[in-house]
Amino acid sequence: MSEDKTTHDHDCEDDCGCGDGQGMQMMKLELEDGTEVEWEVLAIFEVGEREYIALAPEESEEAYLYRYSEDEEGIILGSIEDDEEFEKVGKAFEEMSQESGSEE
Repeated sequence: MSEDKTTHDHDCEDDCGCGDGQGMQMMKLELEDGTEVEWEVLAIFEVGEREYIALAPEESEEAYLYRYSEDEEGIILGSIEDDEEFEKVGKAFEEMSQESGSEE
């Protein structure tokens, strides 16, 4: 996926939790063919100096990892092209998932 812009499925308020990785958030993404897909935001997290987002298609156990940033127009998602970067991000997400699972 090339860099895609998307917006939240709600109007943000100061305490909505967007961007802090807390709670179940949903996000609509428009694919290149114009199809809209709803995704669950699993986490937004940092690795090094970059932010990343883990998304799961609605009703799925699979997680997808993307570079994450925001600008005045909304959220920007970018593909992780580098295998080494993807491996680091995947490992960080896996460790974070295991930690949050052990807290419950």
